[in-house]
Amino acid sequence: MATRIARVDFDARTASLVVKPSSAGLDSGRVREIVAALKTAGMQQVDVHVDAGPEASQADGLRAALGDAGVLVHQGDYAGSVGRVGNRAFQCAVDPDEARAGWTIEACLDSLDRAVVRSALLVALVRLATNMNDMLGGQLRFAVHELVANAVDHADFSGSAPRIELAILATPSTTLLSYRDNAGPFTTTTPPLVDIDVKIARGERRGLGLFMLNRMAQQVRYRRDGDWNETTVLFVRTGNETQNARRSSMEGLELKQTPCKLPNTVVLKPVGSIDSTTVHVLDARLNALASQAGAQIVLDMSEVDFISSAGVGLFLGTVSQLRTTGGDLIFTGMLPAILEVFEIINLSAYFRIVPSLEALEPAPRG
Repeated sequence: MATRIARVDFDARTASLVVKPSSAGLDSGRVREIVAALKTAGMQQVDVHVDAGPEASQADGLRAALGDAGVLVHQGDYAGSVGRVGNRAFQCAVDPDEARAGWTIEACLDSLDRAVVRSALLVALVRLATNMNDMLGGQLRFAVHELVANAVDHADFSGSAPRIELAILATPSTTLLSYRDNAGPFTTTTPPLVDIDVKIARGERRGLGLFMLNRMAQQVRYRRDGDWNETTVLFVRTGNETQNARRSSMEGLELKQTPCKLPNTVVLKPVGSIDSTTVHVLDARLNALASQAGAQIVLDMSEVDFISSAGVGLFLGTVSQLRTTGGDLIFTGMLPAILEVFEIINLSAYFRIVPSLEALEPAPRG
């Protein structure tokens, strides 16, 4: 079954979902799951368009399966479009036949204080509808987060009401992100070169996001289009990505502390996402622990599903502070998609990363 969310309107709280049954029929369970995610995201009405040709029974069966007054099921082709944001960018970068077989979502983010959270919801919907693997899903979320967070934190919107437009196209071989904002000119493809050694020595935490994005994606293009900044980011599937291991968390960040037999050592287990909206939670705890001379902090990363440059910057600052007093910051249980973020700027060789907590604890005497 091909599934495509054509458009999400956060202000009107409406969404249009297009489904095309496969030869095996319509997967009503998957549609129900996507509709539930849209409802959780605040959509009061979801229009489901079933492209099933003359077989009205497909739409009738879906109506019965959904059973929700806030869901309208339509038979036939979707009459709308993904709009100028997606169409124009995608026509330049993706083969038309492949684009028609792909999956598209588009939304406008007019509220800056909610833009980062809403953009993460869009990525979660893409991953849910396409069953996107963890590695590619992590790359897409990183790109969206860095572009949106950078605009929210640094862009100059003084000349007009803030507006951010996002469109994502996922095809069998590529994932394409189109990002636009109406802030002052700000190029996203020529970030300054980052000297990691200098940043570590100075304990600096910022200035990594766009650099890491340009290293991660296969292609990043920027242009100034009138009053708009327009960035297109392309990811190509290599066939080597790991398959889904878990759903992406949208519940913020929780910290758990677990026992450790090593002296002067604390084990913290973050659960969720470490990004610009949650990093303060971890920052406060790490800062308190790092103030103790010789402290060794172990981060069990086994339940961290996403990390942005804000999280990487926090770790750089923390490890610099710890090592000046004989302590250290150690990572364990890191998922492949998270490890990739570290490897992009060669931090995996700088940080101490071990496979498990058992590798740190002393062997029993016998």
